[in-house]
Amino acid sequence: MRFLAACAALVSFSAPLIAQTSQARITGRVLDPAGAVIPNVEVTATNVATGVPTRVRSNEAGIYALPFLQPGEYTLSAVATGFKKYERKGIVLETAEVVEIDLKLEVGSVTDVVEVRAEAPLLESASSSVGQFIEGKTVAEMPLAGRRALELVRLSGNVIFVDYSNNAKPRFAVAGGRSYQAGYMLDGGNIQNLRIASAQVDIDPPVEVIQEFKVLQNAYSAEYGGSAAGLLVSTTKSGTNSFQGSLFEFFRNDKLDAAGFFAPTEGTRKIKAPLRYNLFGGTLGGPIIRNRTHFFAGFEGTRRSDGSTQILTVPTAKQKAGDFSETFNQQGRLIPIHDPTAAGRAPFPGNVIPASRIDPVARNLLPYYPSPNRPPVNLAGGQNFSGNRAQVFTRENVTSRVDHSFSNSNRLYVRFVYNNDPYYWTSVLPNKIADPTNPFGPITRWQTSYLFADTHTWSPNLIMDTRYSLSNRKFVANSAGFGSKVIEEIGLKGVPSGAFPALQISGISNIGSSSYRLQAPIRQHQIINNWTWVRGRHFVKFGGEWRRSINKDVNRPIISGQFNFSPNSTGLPGNSATGIGMASFLIGYVNTFQLRETDELDRYSDYFAWFIQDDWKLTRNLTLNIGLRWETDGPITDRNNRMNSFDPFAINPVSGTRGVVKFAGLNGWPREPYETDLNNFGPRFGFAWKPRGGDRWVVRGGYGIFY
Repeated sequence: MRFLAACAALVSFSAPLIAQTSQARITGRVLDPAGAVIPNVEVTATNVATGVPTRVRSNEAGIYALPFLQPGEYTLSAVATGFKKYERKGIVLETAEVVEIDLKLEVGSVTDVVEVRAEAPLLESASSSVGQFIEGKTVAEMPLAGRRALELVRLSGNVIFVDYSNNAKPRFAVAGGRSYQAGYMLDGGNIQNLRIASAQVDIDPPVEVIQEFKVLQNAYSAEYGGSAAGLLVSTTKSGTNSFQGSLFEFFRNDKLDAAGFFAPTEGTRKIKAPLRYNLFGGTLGGPIIRNRTHFFAGFEGTRRSDGSTQILTVPTAKQKAGDFSETFNQQGRLIPIHDPTAAGRAPFPGNVIPASRIDPVARNLLPYYPSPNRPPVNLAGGQNFSGNRAQVFTRENVTSRVDHSFSNSNRLYVRFVYNNDPYYWTSVLPNKIADPTNPFGPITRWQTSYLFADTHTWSPNLIMDTRYSLSNRKFVANSAGFGSKVIEEIGLKGVPSGAFPALQISGISNIGSSSYRLQAPIRQHQIINNWTWVRGRHFVKFGGEWRRSINKDVNRPIISGQFNFSPNSTGLPGNSATGIGMASFLIGYVNTFQLRETDELDRYSDYFAWFIQDDWKLTRNLTLNIGLRWETDGPITDRNNRMNSFDPFAINPVSGTRGVVKFAGLNGWPREPYETDLNNFGPRFGFAWKPRGGDRWVVRGGYGIFY
């Protein structure tokens, strides 16, 4: 829970006169029919004689200024979405003249109620909410690496973009909150699984399909909930009455790049890592039935291969044969090895392990270590192997949307998003299942999002909006050797088969990995039903929401064992200058061993909420935003009762003290780990006040409790 308060003042003043010059200037305000100022309007002064236009945009106070105009006759025009184009002819400017003209725009007619139009953000004087609007033009034109629209949240104040770690979906922290507390909605549907999975968004759409988005930082309406620290609301594009489309391709290639400053070298030559990068796609939108049914579809694909050079330490041919007569420490001193089975831990004669003493499993694992291919960097023989690998990344994103108007009182749209972004690493070793730099095999990741939204007008002052959203995600991460028969082939006993054992030998680079992770499905159902009711000076919105979050998870961190070999087994107790990890491995003396398995979890959680919000126009200058939201998160429950919790009052039968681990659904212990909290009431209060009656001053304040 967070208590948030925000207060901001927006102030603007008339522009001063320009200095003495031969040029002229036109200035003024842009107003709507009610006399309210309109920001971000494109105003153009066109020289009638030359046809040269000069363009500016009105500021947040609706003021525009066209300076440095040559004297002559001009036509003045203003264009803003939702208003008729303003055009005024016959304006004659004289030398060093300043002409003040207020542009009063008239509201234009809407010909297609289904269309989503790119509207400039108007001055908000009826809301206490504090946020940042990112218009469609910024989304489309701002240069972004990877063309991920969500990176534009960096432009918003009080927002910290966390990361895209490991090619995962992004996270962001808003207004001092934690990254897992922020929410993200696409077309009015939530596309996270905050309840069970993670705070990362399931769908990260490309810029070509996003119309606009806004970051709500604090003091926002009771309509929004389920996130305690900020909310990002975005909208996809829709079709229009004209066919429009786009095609694009971006590429990079190491043939066109210079070697980096820290690139590895061979002699005096720097080595450039291979790089292949292609990002391509297109969009198409238009009418199916003019003025009634429209479609929009977009596709984006990415193909990327990033190369890198890996430097490893591998055993030499002599070391593989048990001969450590040339194995030295960093100071160049011979490291003696001792026989742990001999009396008094006598040293191996000549610092060589007899062939008969080499463990058969270790002997079978030796071929998985490559031979050195470069001079070592120190006397201890470190970093004697180099190899190139590449991370190969693929992404396909398909976004489609259909809008249909059944009548003047009912309209529907359906939106579908599919995102598939698997990746894998090539191997630096001849046998990839033992690759130490590749802990995972191919990573499978795909996401889908469906949204059905219907808006019905029951009367001129009563409107209902109903939405159903379904999000799915699948994640599979296997170790490189998963599914192999290597355990049987090397003759290793006592561990489950199915993966390459993880080997950690002191002084030698690790090989192998033994993990498996499957999350499928990660799913969320969401139903929203909201009503709006206009009565006098009250604009009332009320409704409810239900979400069910599902996460089925199989996590096997170490399937076929993790073996650690230290110098201790072939050294003298208390003498760190003796013993070699590779020698301990050859004679089969394990220092530590791990094997970890977990049961499959099939968890779910329900979220319920209702709210009421009244935006009350108390006076011409003052609007009150009063709301109340109630919400509750149901306990996370496993369908198979594979969860446990701690009972601090039960008596432990072994120790006789308080505190016992209890398992869900057994011996009278409840399935839920905690009780449902039914006291999450979140009041919201805010105001927007124009102290001087005009639109040059707006003071906002807000208070709320968010869960």
